Amino acid sequence: MDKDAELNESLLEKDQNLVKTSFAINNHDNHLTNMTFLSSNWHYYTTNPPSIIYIPKVYWGTALMCSFIWGTSNFIYGLLHDKGFAVVCLSWTGFITSGLIYKLYMLFTLSPHLNRHTIHDSFFGEVRKRGNNIHVTIRSINFFLLIWIAILMAENTQAAGINQGVIACIFCLSSVIQGYAFYWLFGEKFSKHFILSMIMILTGIMIIVVEDNHLLYNSMELSPVKKSESDKINCKYTAIVLAFLAAFMNTVRVIQAKHLQKKRGYDPVQFLNDSALVCGVFMLAISGYFYMIQHPAYTLKNFFISFIASTLMHLCTMMGIIATVRGQPGPASAIIYSNSVFSLFHIIVFIGLIPTIYQFLGMGLTIFGVFVMMIIK
Repeated sequence: MDKDAELNESLLEKDQNLVKTSFAINNHDNHLTNMTFLSSNWHYYTTNPPSIIYIPKVYWGTALMCSFIWGTSNFIYGLLHDKGFAVVCLSWTGFITSGLIYKLYMLFTLSPHLNRHTIHDSFFGEVRKRGNNIHVTIRSINFFLLIWIAILMAENTQAAGINQGVIACIFCLSSVIQGYAFYWLFGEKFSKHFILSMIMILTGIMIIVVEDNHLLYNSMELSPVKKSESDKINCKYTAIVLAFLAAFMNTVRVIQAKHLQKKRGYDPVQFLNDSALVCGVFMLAISGYFYMIQHPAYTLKNFFISFIASTLMHLCTMMGIIATVRGQPGPASAIIYSNSVFSLFHIIVFIGLIPTIYQFLGMGLTIFGVFVMMIIK
């Protein structure tokens, strides 16, 4: 009996172990099944995202205000009496002032513990990184040249008797250049609307460029020096060439900001502000020399005009970045590139120079082409 009892206990123990092993195997299989299910579903949702996708809003107000400020800034730069290199450097007044205000605002609102380290990092954290310093230098030079181009455009359009807003609409060519650049650099494809709008923009620009010159001139002499007809023609084409150059440089800065954000994580707004400060410091150093030699263009009036115009330019570029980066870039860009309308309006109201019907036609066709390109997809 004792042997039978021991045998039964041994068989019972083996059965219990077998049940435990089977239970463990089943649990393991269930775990693998669950993992396979989760893995397959994860693959499905990553390759087939939900149909509900967040679409950023359009910053209509910000883009419209940016366009207005840009056109106003170009108009105010045209009020400078002297258009030389020394006067361009006076723009340090607005760049440094507005740049420092933005830095202080960001420090006091976003930094919970303000100390020497956070202040140093805010001013030099991104700029001192290898590669970023080169891009900031390039963007600073771009800032300086765009201001100089705006001033020279105003001088030549005044000499030619042309409303500056008409020539400024050539800036819309930036949208065409950006389309080609984004295709080659970032793989963004063309659409039928892009091709149609490109034809409209180029046609509008051609109307402005090839218009018969005897239709261009108002009886009012805008330039302090009386110009002959041949001189006016030369000034007209000089202003057009400068507008083409400005369109190309606007494209370069957009591509640069997009590249830095995607490849290096450099916030576009911070990049823009850092570049404005570097450009301001550079211009301040040069202005110090001209001030010491008592340059005749360094008058209180030119200081004041440069301060207002450069502050507005810095503000409009900041607003433009916010509207195109945080919101839908297409509609915002279309509104921003229509800034020439406001330049045109300012000159009509304050100077009395009304464009010809052909200039209105070319300008309208160009701006409408931008809206077709940016809004209709």
